[in-house]
Amino acid sequence: MALRRSTFECVGGFDELLGAGAPVFKAAEDTDYALRLLRRGIKVATSGEAPVLHYGARADDDLLALRRNYVLGMAGYLQKHVRLSDRVSREYLRRRVEVLAGENDPRIADSRAAEGRA
Repeated sequence: MALRRSTFECVGGFDELLGAGAPVFKAAEDTDYALRLLRRGIKVATSGEAPVLHYGARADDDLLALRRNYVLGMAGYLQKHVRLSDRVSREYLRRRVEVLAGENDPRIADSRAAEGRA
């Protein structure tokens, strides 16, 4: 992630409850920051042409912990923004639950009917 110092000072730092140094939610600090930029009307761009090279490989046990941390980080990010009444995060979370629960889960059909989306 690269941004101007003035932008960083305007938006503030990263959420210390998210990211590698956080006690529980060890990921999603970049996603959280990007959403905060967008809410302030600041353009966010990505590029597939900006390579990032990570040196070293992870053992299988490390990969499991890494994936767990990604899931926990995203859960913390979504919890934060759903609590702040962010409509986009709430919709994303609802769709992820539908995928994880499976389309045939009767609870999903009940929630769609309640929202008038049956």
